[in-house]
Amino acid sequence: MCGILGAWLPKNNITNQDFTSLVDSIYHRGPDEAGYLIENDFYLGMRRLSIIDLAGGQQPVFNEDQSKAVLFNGEIYNYKSLINSLKDKGHDFQSVSDTEVIVHSLEDDLENINQFRGMFAFAYFEREEQILHLFRDRIGVKPLYYIFIPGKIFAFSSEIKGLEKICDSAGIELTVNEEAIYHYLSFANIPQPITIYNEIKALMPGHHLTFDKETIEIEQYWKYNYQPKLKIDFDEAKELIHSELKESVNLRLNSDVPMGLFLSGGLDSSIIAYLAAKELNTNLKTFTIGFPEHKEFDETDIATKTAHHLGLENEILPLEYDPLESLMNINAIYDQPFADPSAIPSVEISKLASNYVKVVLNGDGGDEQFAGYRRYILASKLNNIPNLSGFNILLNQLNPKRRSMLGFLQRTLKNTGLKAEEQSIALTTDMLLDQDKKHIFNFDTAKFSTQDIISNFNLGEDAAFLDQVMHYDRNFNLLNGLLVKMDMATSSASIEGRSPFLDNILFEKSSLLPANFKVKGKNTKYILKELYGEFLPYEVIHGKKRGFEIPLKSWLSKEFQPLINQMKADSQSPFYNYLKVDFVTNLFESERYKSFNLDYLRYSVLILYLWFKEREN
Repeated sequence: MCGILGAWLPKNNITNQDFTSLVDSIYHRGPDEAGYLIENDFYLGMRRLSIIDLAGGQQPVFNEDQSKAVLFNGEIYNYKSLINSLKDKGHDFQSVSDTEVIVHSLEDDLENINQFRGMFAFAYFEREEQILHLFRDRIGVKPLYYIFIPGKIFAFSSEIKGLEKICDSAGIELTVNEEAIYHYLSFANIPQPITIYNEIKALMPGHHLTFDKETIEIEQYWKYNYQPKLKIDFDEAKELIHSELKESVNLRLNSDVPMGLFLSGGLDSSIIAYLAAKELNTNLKTFTIGFPEHKEFDETDIATKTAHHLGLENEILPLEYDPLESLMNINAIYDQPFADPSAIPSVEISKLASNYVKVVLNGDGGDEQFAGYRRYILASKLNNIPNLSGFNILLNQLNPKRRSMLGFLQRTLKNTGLKAEEQSIALTTDMLLDQDKKHIFNFDTAKFSTQDIISNFNLGEDAAFLDQVMHYDRNFNLLNGLLVKMDMATSSASIEGRSPFLDNILFEKSSLLPANFKVKGKNTKYILKELYGEFLPYEVIHGKKRGFEIPLKSWLSKEFQPLINQMKADSQSPFYNYLKVDFVTNLFESERYKSFNLDYLRYSVLILYLWFKEREN
């Protein structure tokens, strides 16, 4: 893991020393060393967390004649095989790092980006032509943000805070994006490519940006297209998935520094632990978060049992911290409002793990790849209803849990055979009713629509309902939620997270599986449970599914109360330029808002207030 930052500043000459201080705004992403390339109004820099080729992996990395350069954040997991093929073509390597693979591959052909298997966000600079290319990985594991104002600035960074620093140095004002706030209170995060600032965008996964000093051009080099399902039996599917998942784990075990694993009581991280320990004979140290004061959220007993079962050492990391202090720290770490409460323990466990290792494996993405959420049970049953367009339901039935009078949904639910408490559907995570939105914001919301966001995820009329819902989860909830959370949490502690379930080859293969291989009756992640059930403790396979949760309701009513009172009294805050005072007051004093999850909505508003307070400072 590293952090990259660069700019083209034709009218704002800054000293080399000034630029190095700008690069240090992302120091935490790479505390081991820094690298720079400054020429012809281009300022390119990076901070390195050394994991592969500790002595020879300095950046920028150049090709043989120094005409091409790369600044790289991430890992190319298949770099060893690519090195061999590039050497066969006559390329001369000065290191054994994956970064050098990039520069030699792309100087041959930019289309070689499709050969890379990994997580990445990097800049490729053609020095003679003065053309800069940015690439982001297919799934979006690694972030990349940019700003372009013709004739004034082009800049990019692994984090928005880097662009804030550059814009401040260049005298460019950043303005708050009303659309971002509108969607943030609907989804608890800001949907990419928009950001909290009008001027800053996220480069989307699987995209390539080209900058030539005058214009930018963005093209999509990879896109998932819905494909007919494989015509294979269940045993063949099991063999396929086991082979690909084992290979994915094996590729991610390559490291020149100590590695560990975030082990919960759940299935996904336990599978990764099993494959690493038993199939690949790797002795990983595992880390499990503990909630000593809130046993209902504690999974240490199950995780410890799993670790011992697999012969692994398990380190219990008890979260003994001040919730209010942690909340304040969260807001300083995340560049823009981000309202997943599990970011708090994610940051804390990353800090604790950094005392032992530089790299951690995790089970992220297993739910999205293999249908692990309970709402997929209904989605799989809807597959069997003739003439049912999954996408149209996704688009038209927002907030089904809160719109119980929608006749179509009622008629559909009657056909599923599920109990009332099991009738959930993966449509959106919109926390607000449209009727409430009219009374919340201090700006015109008529031009914004959550349905416009949803419409970006149409797989087409031929897609099964479960595939449509999972596609939405992978490309919206995963991208804007889990991936943002874990990248910022781990990088804040200067460690790298690796997610075997988010391998692009595994993604493509798992997408071809028939729905009934993933969900069978009320059994989610069916194929994974059938594959690994005999190798893991009973509780892991058959226990109640838990998210990475915190005692949010308790914290809102107790520990966070001083901050809530401050927010309600702080009428001069710019925060109230965007939200109505009455809405904020009523939100914390009554139950009048029929939110999908009122506590999450309250937490989202509190985080937004803290972001504005941070910006004031």
